[in-house]
Amino acid sequence: MSAARKLITTIIILMLIVGAALVGVVLYSARTMDRNTVIAQTELIDNSLTARLTRSLSELRSVAWWDEAVVKSAGPQMDREWLDLEVGVFMTESFHHDRIMILDEKEQPVYGFSGEGPTDAAVMRRDLAAIQPLVQQARGGANASPRILDQELISAAMEDSGFSNRRYGRAAAALRRIGDQGELVAIMAITPSVDMKLTPARPRLLVSFVTLDPTYWEQASRELMLSDLGFAKTNDKRGARFELKSDDGQTIGSLGWTPRRPGVLLINKVLPIVLLGLACAVVFFSALARRLTGTTRALEAREQSAQFIANHDVLTELPNRRMLEAEMLRHAENPQRMPRQLVVACLDIDRFKDINDTLGHPAGDQLICAVSGRLRGMLSADDVIARLGGDEFAIVRPCTREDDADQLLQLIMDCVRAPFKINGAMIETSVSVGLVLADVTRDFDDIMREVDIALYEAKGNGRGCGIHFQPEMATKIEKRRMIEVDLRQAIANRELTMMYQPIVDASSGQISAVEALVRWTSARHGPIGPDIFIPIAEDAGLMADLGRLVIEQAISDSRRWPNITTAINISAAQLRATSILEDLMEPTRRFGVSPRQITVEITESVLMGKDQHTMRILNTLKQEGFTLALDDFGTGYSSLSYLRDFPFDKLKIDQSFVRDVASSERALAILQTIANFGIVLSKDVIAEGVETDVEMQIMQAAGCTHLQGYLFSKPVSADHIETMAALGRLGAARDNSKVAKRVIAKRTRESRR
Repeated sequence: MSAARKLITTIIILMLIVGAALVGVVLYSARTMDRNTVIAQTELIDNSLTARLTRSLSELRSVAWWDEAVVKSAGPQMDREWLDLEVGVFMTESFHHDRIMILDEKEQPVYGFSGEGPTDAAVMRRDLAAIQPLVQQARGGANASPRILDQELISAAMEDSGFSNRRYGRAAAALRRIGDQGELVAIMAITPSVDMKLTPARPRLLVSFVTLDPTYWEQASRELMLSDLGFAKTNDKRGARFELKSDDGQTIGSLGWTPRRPGVLLINKVLPIVLLGLACAVVFFSALARRLTGTTRALEAREQSAQFIANHDVLTELPNRRMLEAEMLRHAENPQRMPRQLVVACLDIDRFKDINDTLGHPAGDQLICAVSGRLRGMLSADDVIARLGGDEFAIVRPCTREDDADQLLQLIMDCVRAPFKINGAMIETSVSVGLVLADVTRDFDDIMREVDIALYEAKGNGRGCGIHFQPEMATKIEKRRMIEVDLRQAIANRELTMMYQPIVDASSGQISAVEALVRWTSARHGPIGPDIFIPIAEDAGLMADLGRLVIEQAISDSRRWPNITTAINISAAQLRATSILEDLMEPTRRFGVSPRQITVEITESVLMGKDQHTMRILNTLKQEGFTLALDDFGTGYSSLSYLRDFPFDKLKIDQSFVRDVASSERALAILQTIANFGIVLSKDVIAEGVETDVEMQIMQAAGCTHLQGYLFSKPVSADHIETMAALGRLGAARDNSKVAKRVIAKRTRESRR
């Protein structure tokens, strides 16, 4: 009995020793894992700052090493307008730098830009005082950029540019403390890129600042996948801290974040098993072995999942932009790899926003997955496909033959040729494609910029097509951006004008209404048609301001012809805005115009989703007394349910049917059907684009109640409309429909054969 007790005691003591040792090992391992994780994440944060400095220098190079930059920034009479557009706006909006400054030959600030305007002189003096060591380095002094060697930057530039005999301006970059904030400062001499004769004896310096503010750390938190990374506050309960110092040793602040705790996970999972094992050695060791194996596998699985998420799109599981860049870099890093050229295609689903707005975002996600599935099924093993975000995809194909680019384009077009079945409905769509043929050694961002320009050109050419990048496209994009800037100013200064096209009664020829049409003549570009500036306004988010200008001017002018109504087109973007009711009703109250004098025209595409917001807005407008017209009926998703569910008073037949009515049996049949709808439902039917007597007579015979087109009048000024309204009848609507009846009878006989 004593021996057994001793044996049991010995076993218990041994188990306690083993258990204590195991508990100690687990606790030590947990602390070590947590500590190593924090150390690794600290290095990751510091390396990210160095990477951002390197990128800042690369971004500065795009404007600093440029012949035109040397010319435009030289002398006391600098071209500040050019600098604002090409340097200030470009660097702050495209590359998200916070401030830009130019120093003259005596290291004095002569230009500053921040946000959307010039930098305050006091701020520039403060900035200059804090960056003197970097300025001296850029002038040939001691190295004040411990993170970046100037020689490395010059070597990279020589490789990129292909010039080995030019003089490259010096550069400097470092993390500095300015005021009470950290700033990533980059400096580069402004030197020519081609014409070395422009090289000044003492070049001016281009300086950029990226502020390490909360917005910067929020972005870094997402990119580094570090939870709630930011400057620490009093009683900060986040588990990790890092004292951030400038490159010259000044303390900037204490960064804090919530680190991953693999050690805590280890304790929670393993320690209970260890304690339980003290009661039974066999169960303990077997359970511990299984648990350790399971924990290791779980950690590996989570690591693999995190790695996958970092390099892939969550929705489609395609590679993301980061992985696409890595794949292209692998091509460049292998000098023996053939071929040495790549076809890069970027494609965008046409009118994807309309699908999202009308069918819902889940349907849009399904369409994206369906498109990606078809593309993966049709591409070869050497192709790389990635989702760049939204409805945009990129495809990279090694170029082995001259027609590889055309074959890839044809493959993409074939991919979306058949409709997609989404939620039981068949959706027909198309894609716009931009293509670039590039050497594998070219910079990834440069390639993607060119392919984006080609994609934008494809969208502008009517969508559903592919465009190869041409250098002149970049100039076209720049012109479009200039038009956008001028349009924004023109709207603010109310420089757009209103024109009005009469709508006449089909039986009497009397003017019954006018349609308000906005026009713009730019001081810089001359007359610009609505087909150009309206899409620009939509893309730039200017439709709300433009729409309010049109509504206000049209309602104001309508007082000049109180006996006829004024039609105003309302876009989808305006109708989605929460302010649309007030935008329409407030001017009627202010100018004393009855809502019954105003017709609101809506296109079919706005109604596809039949969302409650749209129905509520239209019903409210109807209750307030506005007349509602369904514009371009017959060209989109024409449905009788629109006429049933929405309170429309008028139907407008698109001019494409009017234009073809004398020669097309189908156009005539559609026109008669729509006119019959209007008669049955007691709604006015307006035919647009009437240009000949024959077309007018056919419209009258088909039952159209009102007519609009160049036969009666082109769009004219408000003064002309006032004169026309006083005269009343235009005299174009005649009761002679013999020709029309012959055309209709002929088409009817042909349809019965």
